[in-house]
Amino acid sequence: MTSLLLPTFIGTIDRKKLLLALTFLMGISGAIIAVAPNYMAYMLGRGLIGVVIGGF
Repeated sequence: MTSLLLPTFIGTIDRKKLLLALTFLMGISGAIIAVAPNYMAYMLGRGLIGVVIGGF
């Protein structure tokens, strides 16, 4: 879903800034997964990594 909807949301954003933001979100996702205290937090991190991969 992200790969289909992202082009409409980003509009005219500079691609370098977009890739930097997606890389930052990937780091946040990895940190959430690493320290997840429960299953819901873990799945939130996994969902975020899915959004990032769709963005790339």
